Amino acid sequence: MPKKFVLRDSVNNVLVGATVKLKLHDQVVFTGITDTNGTIIMPTSLQKNCYEVEINAKDSQHKPSAFRMIVYENRGSDVNTQFICRQLESDQVEIVLKWDRLPRDLDSHLFVSDGRHVFYESKIEGNVSLDYDVTNGFGPETVKLTLESGLKYLYVVHRYSRDGFLTKSGATVTINNGTQTSTADSPYQIVQVPVVNQPDANFWIVFEIDGTTKNITIYDNEFEVHNNYSSDQIGLKYFNR
Repeated sequence: MPKKFVLRDSVNNVLVGATVKLKLHDQVVFTGITDTNGTIIMPTSLQKNCYEVEINAKDSQHKPSAFRMIVYENRGSDVNTQFICRQLESDQVEIVLKWDRLPRDLDSHLFVSDGRHVFYESKIEGNVSLDYDVTNGFGPETVKLTLESGLKYLYVVHRYSRDGFLTKSGATVTINNGTQTSTADSPYQIVQVPVVNQPDANFWIVFEIDGTTKNITIYDNEFEVHNNYSSDQIGLKYFNR
């Protein structure tokens, strides 16, 4: 199991004074509060089992988080870093990408049906912004947008560095939708990169949002092998389907 939890927000700020609870069969078996480094030292006495983890920041600017964690004796990484999403207005969406050590550099791309394309070369386009960019693994890489009626939004992950496979990156995309209730039961939607045999994949097509209905459509095993990351090729293809 991890020796410590590290808590940061979606733009990589340390979260001080946040509470982490571990539950087993609805009983709290551990409670900790993050120190000035956003860290909690975990107990070494936890038995092998599946625990429910609840995280709550001490302020109203961040959403609570909840997930399950399987504990194995003498197995697992020493550090478990969690990125906690921000509270949003009802028409806003925050998208947080995290991944493993390799590939070092995965990039978020947000295409809008009106022609806008936000990524590291163009970080702000109206009410769509790349709020945090990482080039050395793990994340967070964070996009924030305000939905507009009549528009569609396509989120894509690009393998920028060539030092690993996209489908083996362990990439996880968290969709923080302002219309969802901020409860520990279901504060987010989480999408994991499919572990499939796609060694040449350079783009993972993750999801599309309808700005009018706010419906989110998750794509199933959609990849692109070309490397035209600075063009609008992907947006044009998927919006015109």
